[in-house]
Amino acid sequence: MSSVYDYKIISDHSPGTYWAHPHHHGSNVMQAGAGAASVLLVQDPAGFLSPQLEEMADHSLMLQNLPLPLLTTAAKASGDELFQSFPNQDLWLVNGGVQPVLTVASTKWHRLRLVMAGVSNWLFLDFGSCEVALLAKDGIYIDDFPRWISRVSLPPGGRADLVCRCSPGNHTIASLASPGNGVKSYIGPLFSIRSLSAEGSAEDLAPWRPRSRPTYLQDLRGDLTTPDCACKTPMGQGAHTRWIDGHLFEGAKKYLHQWPRDAVVEREISGVDKHSFHQHTWPFQLQGTPAGNDPYFKAGDWHDTYQNVLDDKASVRFSTVDFAGPEVVHCHALAHSDQGMIGAEIVSGYGREACHCDLLGEAKPVSLVADERSQSLLLVAGLLFVTMFVLLAAMFRQALAFAPAGTLYTVSEQGDTHAGHCADGLEWRTDEGELQVRGEGIFKAYYGRSRSTGEAFSEDGFFCKTGHRALNIEADVLLPLPSQSNGEEKEMLQLFSTAPNQGSEGFGQMRADWKIKKVPLKRYPLWVTNWGAVLATKKHNPGKKVYRSKYYK
Repeated sequence: MSSVYDYKIISDHSPGTYWAHPHHHGSNVMQAGAGAASVLLVQDPAGFLSPQLEEMADHSLMLQNLPLPLLTTAAKASGDELFQSFPNQDLWLVNGGVQPVLTVASTKWHRLRLVMAGVSNWLFLDFGSCEVALLAKDGIYIDDFPRWISRVSLPPGGRADLVCRCSPGNHTIASLASPGNGVKSYIGPLFSIRSLSAEGSAEDLAPWRPRSRPTYLQDLRGDLTTPDCACKTPMGQGAHTRWIDGHLFEGAKKYLHQWPRDAVVEREISGVDKHSFHQHTWPFQLQGTPAGNDPYFKAGDWHDTYQNVLDDKASVRFSTVDFAGPEVVHCHALAHSDQGMIGAEIVSGYGREACHCDLLGEAKPVSLVADERSQSLLLVAGLLFVTMFVLLAAMFRQALAFAPAGTLYTVSEQGDTHAGHCADGLEWRTDEGELQVRGEGIFKAYYGRSRSTGEAFSEDGFFCKTGHRALNIEADVLLPLPSQSNGEEKEMLQLFSTAPNQGSEGFGQMRADWKIKKVPLKRYPLWVTNWGAVLATKKHNPGKKVYRSKYYK
């Protein structure tokens, strides 16, 4: 079984060193640990680098460990037959070879792109007597090249671009014991540099930094910006469990945090002395220089994978631009990730009201209503377009929460409203049965999608892509019975004919009846209410129960 994926790189993507590997939850360590990984380079545009950097020889080195005992354990746990028996040793490869030799001229600077595709141990690379300057981390150029270092702190998933020169002779590049406590590092040689004598001498390295950076890499430090959202992300472990933010992985749509769109957001990470924190989609910027006096880390550096064995905490910021929707964070020691140290987050909504730091622990934000009970009542009343209508004022006893995703319309205060009636400031109409809405609370555009926005809105400002069908009818009009109805269908249609009273008891009784019957949504695509609207669902997930909204998380 195979799949083909098309990747579209945004036009202003930062050039640099990246990589790819399979990411099926539960199989990460089996797949990447067995060698399924590749280097991915976003090339530097012409004239982007200095002439000195442009002319350097460029070497990509993918460092992989095949943790054979770990693969055997994972295979037995998962029932896999391919990796059931292996020698009891870790195998380290560089570009697929064991301790290969890179031959260079002693009078030349060389660019080394290191990709740490290992799945478990952290690397503390020592370059001995070679001169080494840091150029980039995780595919993003630093601001103070050349930054002179002698050792490279490289966690699983991390990358480092170095500029290196070695005196004539053979130089073994090895990983040393970790200077920190409680984290494993691989100890031993990885590859060698054979530097051949040559005439002349290499010129000194000239300072260089990118002339400009894309929007998502603008400096976010200190007083330059004020975060619109700030959350904590602890990474810890207990007896046989590994978690992020206090939670084991609960599913792709069980979001830990909600970040607002087009915002500067701040994350306080802890546990990064023992775990390699990796964030998909958006790289993040260190807000302070970590403890430990390691020149590899400085305030202002950008990462997408971070581990510092000398400091368990890091304050970082990033900009939620260019994309919206789900993103993933996890420990890049992939056995930890497979054991539950992974979580989904979502970027949705705008402003500080869209900031939620513990969606799994707090009352779940839902569309328009404050809690699951109110939203269930709203659904049973027949109003499946929950983002555009509101319940009776009696149901708004708790503070309203904004929807984490899919919100077309929001309200921020209580009002004397009735189900099936438009909220203040909202108009609605139908066009060939398609529900259309207009009002101040309706979102104005798809971010960065002008064509989609133009197609979605009418010339007079109505949003036309609600995904719902609707028509006005009299209160006592009912839908015809299905042509081939069984006893359960007739019984449930009888419930439709007895719409509940306006009071909360009526709502509660109808909800209770429907919940007990567990009516499949796919069996009843049409709904009727006695408040003047018939809706035919479109784009709702079949098989969901009628008392569950598609906006429920």
